[in-house]
Amino acid sequence: MLSAIYPDKWTGTDALIYDALSEMMSKTGNNELRLVGHWFKAVSKNTLSDNEEHLKQTGFIRVKGSGQDRVIEILNPETSQSMPAKGADQEPTERAYYVDPGTRARRLFSEEGLTREIFETYFRKSLVRGEEWSPGSLAYCPFHGDDKQSLSINVETGEFQCFATCIKGSKLVHDVQEAWSSVAKKIGFKPVPRSRGNVTHRHVYHDEKGDQHYMVLRYEDGSASYWRYTGFGYSGAIYKTGLKGRKRILYNLPEVIAADVVLFVEGEKKALIVAAHNA
Repeated sequence: MLSAIYPDKWTGTDALIYDALSEMMSKTGNNELRLVGHWFKAVSKNTLSDNEEHLKQTGFIRVKGSGQDRVIEILNPETSQSMPAKGADQEPTERAYYVDPGTRARRLFSEEGLTREIFETYFRKSLVRGEEWSPGSLAYCPFHGDDKQSLSINVETGEFQCFATCIKGSKLVHDVQEAWSSVAKKIGFKPVPRSRGNVTHRHVYHDEKGDQHYMVLRYEDGSASYWRYTGFGYSGAIYKTGLKGRKRILYNLPEVIAADVVLFVEGEKKALIVAAHNA
């Protein structure tokens, strides 16, 4: 949380420039942008330079290099720290759980828990002509039309490599819900359905014109889901799941643009509390 009100004003121009940078980050999938010269034509060159400097001083961007090598890194507005290239569009890391067949206890899926026997079972059910494969021998590769055994499998680690060069260095599992669920079905484990708990808060984000842009739902487990606004129907506003490339914007953006001083806090709930005290 940025706990101090900056001595210099965060102006509407600051917000517009940061919003433009965020839109470019959303489109390119990169939070480090190579921008030189007068890259934002909505303001004058001198104004752009001044506001870039202010954004840097207040911890919203980081400028690296100079000239043709100049890069603007977009920082998390709540922490002033580097953030993943897709920024806040990313959901919290998902975890998958299963019921231990022996103890009936709820356990977290992890690569450490996958034994040689589990890997062998998984590959037998996943490979082309898997019944002909045995650990230590090559298998028919399922990633291309393999007419001979080209796939090497390490049943100790789950790593595999196709010597026909169609795939190399891949691994069996990934730390996402769908991949683990797929693994569970093939090895005979029963996955535990994920429960986020009840929705605790709904926050609607509005664009610079005040129109609905998207909504964020917050859950009891601390996770969030994003719903893009698609129009207005008989029963009210219509939202569809996912942002689908829609750019992230600041919460209370119209008020931010109009304000002389802006306090950035951690999360929408705290923003509403601060706004209520300043009303």
